[in-house]
Amino acid sequence: IQQMLKRPHGVFDGTSLSIPLNEAWSSLLEHWLPSLLEELEAAATFLLLTAEGESSHGDGSTPGPVRLTSEGQELLVSLVAGAEPEFQLIIGLGAKGGLQVLGLPMLASTTWWLQQLAPSYAARPLINLLANCHAKLRAQLAVYRAAQLQAVEGYAA
Repeated sequence: IQQMLKRPHGVFDGTSLSIPLNEAWSSLLEHWLPSLLEELEAAATFLLLTAEGESSHGDGSTPGPVRLTSEGQELLVSLVAGAEPEFQLIIGLGAKGGLQVLGLPMLASTTWWLQQLAPSYAARPLINLLANCHAKLRAQLAVYRAAQLQAVEGYAA
C-alpha cells in the first residue's frame, strides 16, 4: 500500500475551491482505495474469511496463497457496495458537456489502480468496482469521440 501512495498526483494549492474533474477522480482513488483495501483485508482477517490455498507442489509442505472463502467474498462485496455510488457520481459528472475529454486521464488512473490492486486477495470487490467505472469511462469516451467525428464530418460537408 505504501508503494501505491508514492504515485505522483496533482496539487491542490488552496487558491480555488474547485479542482478539475480528473484531479478529483485521482484524489478519490489515491485517498480512498488504500484505506478501503486495508479495511477489506482487516475485515477478512478479523472475521476469519480467508483460507490458505493449495501449494503449487501439491505435497502440503508449504501453504499456498491466501484466498477468500465464498462467504468472505460475499461480505466484502457488500462492504464495498456502499461506496460505489460515490465513484459513479464523479464518473457521471464527466458525461456532461465539455468534460468528456477529462475521461482520458481518469481512464489512465483507473487502469493504473486496477493493476496495483490485482495482487491483493481482498481487492476483488474494489477491482470489480473500478472495472465498472473503467467500462463507463470508455463508453463516455466513445460517445465523445463519435460526436467529434460527426462534427468534423459535418463541417467538411
